[in-house]
Amino acid sequence: MSSDAIWRRYGEHDPYYGVLTLDSYRKDRIGANREAFFASGEAVVAEVLDRVEGAVGPVRRGHALDFGAGVGRLSLPLAHRFARVSSVDLAPGMLRELARNAAERGLTNLTLRDSVASAPGEIDFALSLIVLQHIATDRGLAVVLAIWDRLAPGGVLALDVPVASRRSRAWHLARRLRDRVPVAQTLWNGLRGRPLHDGGMQMNLYPLPEVTGALFARGAAAVTLLPTQPDPFFSGALIVCRKG
Repeated sequence: MSSDAIWRRYGEHDPYYGVLTLDSYRKDRIGANREAFFASGEAVVAEVLDRVEGAVGPVRRGHALDFGAGVGRLSLPLAHRFARVSSVDLAPGMLRELARNAAERGLTNLTLRDSVASAPGEIDFALSLIVLQHIATDRGLAVVLAIWDRLAPGGVLALDVPVASRRSRAWHLARRLRDRVPVAQTLWNGLRGRPLHDGGMQMNLYPLPEVTGALFARGAAAVTLLPTQPDPFFSGALIVCRKG
């Protein structure tokens, strides 16, 4: 099953767990844990904006884009800080839940889209966290450049990618098998006591020279790399750059 199909399935059947794979965010437990889920997004957005502005200076609070928005964990806190937010996600189920969450909070400055290209206007701040890792690197790089092309002059890009793994070679081989053979993922779920229909999200490493080189080729004058840890077993980089 493709990563897109897996994401759409999570959107329909277990959207919060699809965003953060903690058992407390499963559909049968999210009712008691929704506030903690959204509080985590508030903390992340505050921290990332602080780190980004420390690296490249002030970010205009006009139009923000959240790529891989899911149910709004980051989009909702962005909507409190920016005049308008484009929340981009390919899963209709995720966008329906995001719309419900925004309405509950009285937020009317979000626009929900299924692609970067359909986001209206130029972008002052583009954010994507723990998303690109689930997209094959060639597609992910195309997404990075598509977002870069939509930035307004002076707009800032901030996205994270995993760059190194502490997992064993055997783990990565097994992971690739589960990505390619659905029955292998089903068997794995059974062994772990998870729902058999759970899809296995890819975990792709990104070659930083290729990503930064592509941004330089697009006209970026400088790229700042800040350390992240997208997973206990992976090291990552928050890629930050301002469009001239």
